[in-house]
Amino acid sequence: MSDFVSIHIFFVYFLLFLEFLYLFFTQYFKDAHSYIFRIRVFLPLYYSVLAACFFTGILLEAFKHFDNYSFKYSLVFILILFLSIYEFILFKKTRKQKKVKDFKKYALIIEFIKLLGSISVILL
Repeated sequence: MSDFVSIHIFFVYFLLFLEFLYLFFTQYFKDAHSYIFRIRVFLPLYYSVLAACFFTGILLEAFKHFDNYSFKYSLVFILILFLSIYEFILFKKTRKQKKVKDFKKYALIIEFIKLLGSISVILL
């Protein structure tokens, strides 16, 4: 049981690190082409860690027979997932319109919401 807890905590902290890294990628890029390349390399890792974090969390709750289960964790996970999907759709739209610089301010707001959600999961 403690092994699953430590694995889950690792994925939660790794997800938080990836959120900060993604925030850095969205705010500090020189040109759109290098940014697009970084994000295409980064996003599969991000979504894999997000899925692993959710999977290990559900396994832990199953081991505890869902005693004291709180829907806050699931709601924050769903919020982070929907915001990530929305950010991806927004990026596709801004890239087609060749306004990648406008994406920076939207990404900053979305990333802060995702970071607050991730930190709230850790503190809950």
